[in-house]
Amino acid sequence: MASLPEYNFVITADPLKLPSELRVKLQSLTNVQLKGFLPVREYHAFLCSSVAALVLTNQDSIQPSGACEALSSDTQLVVS
Repeated sequence: MASLPEYNFVITADPLKLPSELRVKLQSLTNVQLKGFLPVREYHAFLCSSVAALVLTNQDSIQPSGACEALSSDTQLVVS
């Protein structure tokens, strides 16, 4: 994210669930906002105004809901 200063990243995961070292690093970046969970309308507005949604996980065999939400809002999707 630091190498992409022309983009703004909004992270809607619960920041308290992030490892503290990662949370501190992300908070230090000027193009990253740790929003946590948002009300449905606000979340949908973010998706609809975004260039893309990055839906990342390190777990196997799951259906990430963020992927369905991005697709249903006609937002480009990048999924891990």
